[in-house]
Amino acid sequence: MGSGSATVRRCFGSVLVGAVLVMGSGCGGEISAGSEPPSLTAELQELRKVEIGHFSYPGIVSADGGLQVSYETPQGIFVDVYDSALTNKKSTHQLSPYESPDHQMVFADGFFYMVSSFFLRKYDLAFNEIDVVSVIDDLPPELKEQWSPDGGLDDMLLYASNGLILVGVPGGTLQKPPEQPGKGEPGKGEPGKDDKMDLPDDLFLLQYDEQLELINTINLPALGNTPASSMLLLDGVHTVVCADRHWDDSSLIAARYDKDWSLLEKLTISAVEGANEEFPMGLAFANGHYFVSYNHITGDLAMPVSGEPELRTDIMLKAFDPSWKLVAEALVTNDIPAHVQTRGVNSAHLAIVGDKIYVAYEADEGMNHRVLVKEYVMEMTAK
Repeated sequence: MGSGSATVRRCFGSVLVGAVLVMGSGCGGEISAGSEPPSLTAELQELRKVEIGHFSYPGIVSADGGLQVSYETPQGIFVDVYDSALTNKKSTHQLSPYESPDHQMVFADGFFYMVSSFFLRKYDLAFNEIDVVSVIDDLPPELKEQWSPDGGLDDMLLYASNGLILVGVPGGTLQKPPEQPGKGEPGKGEPGKDDKMDLPDDLFLLQYDEQLELINTINLPALGNTPASSMLLLDGVHTVVCADRHWDDSSLIAARYDKDWSLLEKLTISAVEGANEEFPMGLAFANGHYFVSYNHITGDLAMPVSGEPELRTDIMLKAFDPSWKLVAEALVTNDIPAHVQTRGVNSAHLAIVGDKIYVAYEADEGMNHRVLVKEYVMEMTAK
């Protein structure tokens, strides 16, 4: 290796994935003697795709030396346990006999936690259920009334680490899509001012201890489009990532709070013109970078009040530096033909093992529902 040349390796140190701290190799860039530190560019490279099965609403967790991929079927919620390379399935377990869209599962302090419908459940490493509590019973009356007993609680946030277990429920000004536009013209995708579709939601947090006893509640007012948001705690700062509003060219925002839940800042981290960016269910911090996976919707952006919308939903993976500057991105669903109108693409969770980034998602490709996982690595190269 001659003077002035540089070799840069891909290596991850400690990784915070929602609630899970994964220890990687800890190595950094390798630079030749006598050279200046290079200016680096990042690229998310797709390595492979793994089909889990014909299921829906997946999740993925890195824990106990392996990867756990959860999914939903008409018979309930299940989880497949794989090795850390996602090459060998070791076992399958039923987490709940009840089907409930958009469950969330995390791992913390030797236990798995799952929130779905009205319930928060706790499991041991063998997925034996230890305890379960009703989340809706712990909600204040005014918020409880917003949720139908038939529909359950959809798209809740779940975070756990070091005895801190938080369940986030959209609330406040939350509005369901109207059956008829207020002052707009029916079927034209023009919601009227009375429909309140762009009012930001509150995020109501319920804090539980490790015995699933409710110990505190926190309300984060006027946050954004909070269903299917995500959160992590890093260096004493809580960061919530969600969309800024409902539909109609929404963007992704990051809201940062101190340990007492006072707002530090709220910033836009991704704003793609002509696209709804929403439901960021995957959030991780690894080796100085944030990773976010979310729904990227193009086409008829007024979908809630359209008759039969024509739209395409893709899954996007983006990497940001510590100040939330975009450094790399990958269209996860780039292998679905461009002409396919995808509505069942969703639930973009992620997990990190070493230097590998795994994104689990559902793709319909014409109502052929499948749960898939794509494996990526972020390559850092010198300019």
